[in-house]
Amino acid sequence: MKKFHLVTERSQVVLLQPGLAPFLTDYIIRNRDHLGPWEPPRREEYFTLKNTQQTIAAKLKLYDQDLALPLVALDRSSQKVIATVNVSNIVRGIFQAAHLGYGVDEKYQGQGFMTEILSAAIPEIFTQLKLHRLMANYIPTNQRSGALLQRLGFDKEGIAKDYLFINDQWHNHILTAKINPDFHF
Repeated sequence: MKKFHLVTERSQVVLLQPGLAPFLTDYIIRNRDHLGPWEPPRREEYFTLKNTQQTIAAKLKLYDQDLALPLVALDRSSQKVIATVNVSNIVRGIFQAAHLGYGVDEKYQGQGFMTEILSAAIPEIFTQLKLHRLMANYIPTNQRSGALLQRLGFDKEGIAKDYLFINDQWHNHILTAKINPDFHF
């Protein structure tokens, strides 16, 4: 798989690299409270540079094994990490599918950044990873995420009860998926 690099009007979307660890750590710390309600419980060491370096190494190992595609979006003017886009749980064979996860910096939400980033990234994800199906799930109270996925053409497929342990409790999730109309084996 080739290296991932996209340029949008206000950002560039790149493959997560070890050199981005300080910038990603800054993003994680800046958005601790903002993203906390939508993430699993985090220990204090999660918010350290050392942990970010280890996480990047682990994600790149999964990338090398064709199991994940870890991306970050950088603000084109400041070069700060403003969003994360993670393709995970890649399954091949007769499924050819993966999960999509994402998060955006609190200061950049509500300005169309995630729509811009994912509108550019999803076609490239489908093409580079040769996927038929991309799945994204969200907690029903996360209305921004639901609206984003709808704008991006994801279809609601159902509800999974007690699907993920987020913010110290089990949460139902709305299951959505987007099909790649150009997929061919």
